[in-house]
Amino acid sequence: MTQGGGSLHAREIVRRQWMVVVAAVLIGLAAATVLARSETQTSWKASQTVTIAAYPGGITSSAKGDLVVTAASTPSVLRAAEEELGLDRGALTGTVSSALLTADKSTASITVTASSKDAALARLEAVTAAVVDYIMAPYEGYFAVNREKAAANAAWAKKLAGSIERLEKAAASLPPADRSGYHNAVIGVEKQWHDAVSAAREAKQSTELLRASAYVDPEPRTSMSSSGGLQASAVVQGGLLGLIAGVAVALVREVLRARRVRGDTTS
Repeated sequence: MTQGGGSLHAREIVRRQWMVVVAAVLIGLAAATVLARSETQTSWKASQTVTIAAYPGGITSSAKGDLVVTAASTPSVLRAAEEELGLDRGALTGTVSSALLTADKSTASITVTASSKDAALARLEAVTAAVVDYIMAPYEGYFAVNREKAAANAAWAKKLAGSIERLEKAAASLPPADRSGYHNAVIGVEKQWHDAVSAAREAKQSTELLRASAYVDPEPRTSMSSSGGLQASAVVQGGLLGLIAGVAVALVREVLRARRVRGDTTS
């Protein structure tokens, strides 16, 4: 059979079996469409900014935002966030990113990706808290000293307040001419009391001031993105496979039909 005759014969087969070919192509397209859509994945991103303020008593590092970027990629920080969230070790790996946002390196962003909006926000909160704890960790000794100083001065101020009360009662029981010594003692103790109260407040405020160096934006931002979707290439491939299968089935049907015809002719 010549090439032209073979092409003509193939076209004749397809013409007779066109319903089979069309059905196979449609089935291939439908199957490819379902599979392509099933691969669609939706993810949520939650972002928050952290600013390391520069003022007397705060963090004086010149690369303040770099501290945030470094902390966000530190395994111990991610592990602390995972433990806070009750996640398995490594669950946050590859889902957290951070970048500097300002030229003076004072502000950086932290972004966390998750499968839902609520999960992204919860993970962002835990990661940000762990980042701030990491930045403040070198100052924990300073915080401890200040807490001890504040507590000691507060206790001393309380004791002095009792002494002032006793001196005033003692002075009130004496004739006016004899009260001057007590009054001078009260003034001296009151000054000590004021100094103790001021020292306690100063120790507490210096700790709060340093902690306030890391300002976390209270309004995180979220966004949704989809990957995959209906891929045209997959649908086209499904149609081609359906066409090939349809032609193959048509040829088989033609072979069987020819055998039946020969059998009927022989009989």
